[in-house]
Amino acid sequence: MSKMLLRFLLVVACLHICRSFVQEITFYTRPGSIWEAKTFTSKEPDLTLYQPLLADVTSYCARGFWRGFHWPNYHNFKFRTTAYDGNLFCENVTLPTMMSLRYLGPLDVSTPSFSVYGGTYESNWGGEEKTFTGLRANDFGFPPKGITITGGSSWTVFSNNNYTGTATCYNSSLLIYKRKSLKMDYVSGARVPNVTGHGMLFMRY
Repeated sequence: MSKMLLRFLLVVACLHICRSFVQEITFYTRPGSIWEAKTFTSKEPDLTLYQPLLADVTSYCARGFWRGFHWPNYHNFKFRTTAYDGNLFCENVTLPTMMSLRYLGPLDVSTPSFSVYGGTYESNWGGEEKTFTGLRANDFGFPPKGITITGGSSWTVFSNNNYTGTATCYNSSLLIYKRKSLKMDYVSGARVPNVTGHGMLFMRY
């Protein structure tokens, strides 16, 4: 292997590593992100055990997209943080009562994936979440109200089962990216078809 090729491969590997990050959030009991802390790197459908600590939270630091909910199982949206570039975002906060908490999509945002959300009345990213990392997904059971794309991946969306019907392309160069309801979305100036069925399909290309 030539030195030039080796140098090129090292640069590519470095760029990939530098662009990758894991979603995490740390809560602190003093302003300025100090004192007693708890770090989450997992989806938490029930935060009952952490209520004594969370009640005293006055600041946090986070990477990635996080959503907090007043009820268990990701209902009644109350808190969010959006740090899509991998830099640690910190702020002082009066934390609302949260009984569930999760990041959007996979933990490692360099993973090519497409996530869909059943949504709730107050949040497109509440309720049931399904994340797909394979080349395709078929008939996942509900009309999605929100989507999250990771890994800078591209996907084709079909309005019917078995990859038929109207197709719409979604892509992003960002490591993590989200969109609101598929029913009233716009992509590249073209309106996405009004999708009402339960058979939305996705295929990565």
